Amino acid sequence: EGVSGSMVFSSGTTSAGNSGLMSMTTGYATSGNGGAILITVGTGDSGLGGALKLEAGGIWGDEDAGKTGGTIYLKSGVTEETSSGYIIMETANAGKEGVSGHFSFKTGTTSVGNSGMIEMVTGLSEDGRAGHVEILVGEGDSGTGGNVKVSAGTTTFNQGTGGDILLNSGYSSTTTSGIIALSTANSASNGVSGVISLSTGSATRSDSGQVNIKTGVSTLGNGGEINLSVGAGNVGNGGDVTMTAGETTASGHDG
Repeated sequence: EGVSGSMVFSSGTTSAGNSGLMSMTTGYATSGNGGAILITVGTGDSGLGGALKLEAGGIWGDEDAGKTGGTIYLKSGVTEETSSGYIIMETANAGKEGVSGHFSFKTGTTSVGNSGMIEMVTGLSEDGRAGHVEILVGEGDSGTGGNVKVSAGTTTFNQGTGGDILLNSGYSSTTTSGIIALSTANSASNGVSGVISLSTGSATRSDSGQVNIKTGVSTLGNGGEINLSVGAGNVGNGGDVTMTAGETTASGHDG
């Protein structure tokens, strides 16, 4: 009874200068693939699976605004002629009872200054399209479908405003800019298609927010149109277009 032995790889400490480097590298291949490097945690039959932790170095001691913690780089392999390699990060499939693992991207907290930024950017293409950025929710066979939630940041500063959510289509230097399309999916045979709702939040001591719908200025052409159309149906009455002005409970003022 007991546990198997531990293996520890470490470089020595130093009182003046950098500590030693640790390098794991496979050799060069002239007529074949370069060797792989595998780091695998063994399986068990009780408790939690073993963790795999990758952590960059920290900075402690003398305070200096120019000092930052170490960086973790994940970069796929390069090729001279064809495509570079993939980076695939995924959780394992769930067993017979349970859910698949969570995937979390987040920056650390800060006591003085801004917290870190999260960027998702595809690379520049010189002779083709730039890559897509896709956020997709998986399909299920019970309950409601999974949500996609995008929330801007909040602030407790007494003169600050909440964070913005900006949606900009792509710019073209020669022709038309890209489209922003908001649409719900078609309904099945027993149901209605989804609702699209544009609304501002309520206010207690000031005006509530505005909803502005406008087209851009054109210098050598017509201004863009604004179209409000109700879809056609084949049963009952046609759909209405309803516009209602605001009400007020203030005495001496009109709605």
